[in-house]
Amino acid sequence: MRLTRFSVEHFRSIEKIEVIFPENTPVILFGPNNVGKSNILKALDCMLGEKHASYFDFQDSDYYFRDSKNHPNIAFTACFDEDFYSGNNYNPSTNTVCFSTNKTTAGKIENTFHYPAGTNDGKKIFLSNEDKGKCQFIFIDATRDISRQLSYYSQYSILSKMARKMHEVMQQAVKDTLTDHFKNIKSTFETVPEYKKFHERLQKAFESNIDGFEHKLEIDLSAYDPNNYFNSLRIIAKEGRDNRSFDEFGTGEQQILLMSFVKAYAETFKGENFILGIEEPEAHLHPIAQKWLAKNISSIAKSGVQVVLTTHSPEFLDIENLEGFVKVYKESGVTKAKQHTAKTLSESCIQLQSDQVKTKEDNILQFYRAKTFYDQLRGFFARKILLVEGETEFFALPNYFKNFGYDLIRNGVEIVNCRGKTQITRNYRLFKSYDYDCFCLFDADTSKGSNSDLATTFGFDEQEMKFEEVKFVHDSIKKYGYFGKDYESYLRKVIVGYSKAENLLQDDKVIKAKVLSEQNKEYKPLFIEDMAKVLSMKKEKIKEDEESSKNVNLEEIPF
Repeated sequence: MRLTRFSVEHFRSIEKIEVIFPENTPVILFGPNNVGKSNILKALDCMLGEKHASYFDFQDSDYYFRDSKNHPNIAFTACFDEDFYSGNNYNPSTNTVCFSTNKTTAGKIENTFHYPAGTNDGKKIFLSNEDKGKCQFIFIDATRDISRQLSYYSQYSILSKMARKMHEVMQQAVKDTLTDHFKNIKSTFETVPEYKKFHERLQKAFESNIDGFEHKLEIDLSAYDPNNYFNSLRIIAKEGRDNRSFDEFGTGEQQILLMSFVKAYAETFKGENFILGIEEPEAHLHPIAQKWLAKNISSIAKSGVQVVLTTHSPEFLDIENLEGFVKVYKESGVTKAKQHTAKTLSESCIQLQSDQVKTKEDNILQFYRAKTFYDQLRGFFARKILLVEGETEFFALPNYFKNFGYDLIRNGVEIVNCRGKTQITRNYRLFKSYDYDCFCLFDADTSKGSNSDLATTFGFDEQEMKFEEVKFVHDSIKKYGYFGKDYESYLRKVIVGYSKAENLLQDDKVIKAKVLSEQNKEYKPLFIEDMAKVLSMKKEKIKEDEESSKNVNLEEIPF
């Protein structure tokens, strides 16, 4: 059984969002701090975690905008690929289960599971432990307390579930054999005089205290639980000859241990399914360890174990898992989420002037998987993105922005090297599909590739492009700019002494451009100031400009 969709309504900062769970792909919740990523994990934990949601005590802070008076109904909906609720003689089974808080006539809050509205009149559902165990959410929060899941503290812990399952499948002959073995172990314990004396005194004290009760009970000290032989199992970590406690594990080790346990369990008992939730798996790990952990998480997801995580690290964004990307952000204090399926991504790209004949639902994911480089994914963690042709601009432009006093980091701007002019529109459509603010910078020189796709995308006339070396043309509304010939030719013309300084260097053009931008603080090409102004514009201002100037002419700025 798999969770396919999960929606959250009126919970903390969330008004309403839905997350899709693609098959064999981790769901990756990314975005800035304090936008509500952890609230999604908490909602999953409330509904599908170890504690039965019907008894969950929601606090004032759990209600939408902390306002339980006006928003008293927290609601979660989980949709599975099989029936989660088994049904009974009176109500049918269902694959979609809802949970909500409701105020009773007495003013108390009643937490209930129920059918979706319009299905079986939205009647209450009473989930059995068996139903609840069909697809359990295992939450590894930022504290990394895996000892809870790998102990018998609860019947819902992963170790408890494994012990029960092992006992279920054990043949009676094996149980009888184990009983004999454990009896021998107990008899060995009883050779210790103090143990035997304590056992006798415990039994005597219990018998004297139980007088007056209806049931006559006996107690026994045992090395095993005869009702479940596997309850004696313990997970012990070893380093060399020494045993180690879980507390001695690093955060990465703890996560891998628990994920490995879940993976092995799911592979052994095919009907047993889990959703593994991890909060910021990159915490306290160096970059190589992050890569290693991200690879293992993807591997676990491909094996069939569902994984959902929050992250601030590009290491956990793998383009192979594009359907699992969920951008989480806030607008006016409300948590929003942006996620694409193959269908919606292809539709978005077509709206952004992608070739309709080539852009199909069945090839869009493969296309981006093949064409997207790892470093380009850093754009997903920016507020605004500057798309450039290649390494020359990528290495030099940050220094020119610095010379003008424009802080790219403070303004949340990421420069993305598209590796060629013809690849700019590909990156542009990907980021714009997730509602990122993008500015595209390119050369008009056709020797580096055609301008036709750029012209189609941004709606300018390719035949009217200005091919003069001293021209920089930009559109602050459509957010693109181009050099009349190319970047290098433009700088040679507008910056005094640039060509001479360039000729003194013996390296390739990329290194020359980088060195010159670093060494000459007085180099302040004005196209940088124009781009900085556009990158500094807020969405509200852009919308105003769009309304006031529907047919904006290209602005030509000669230097």
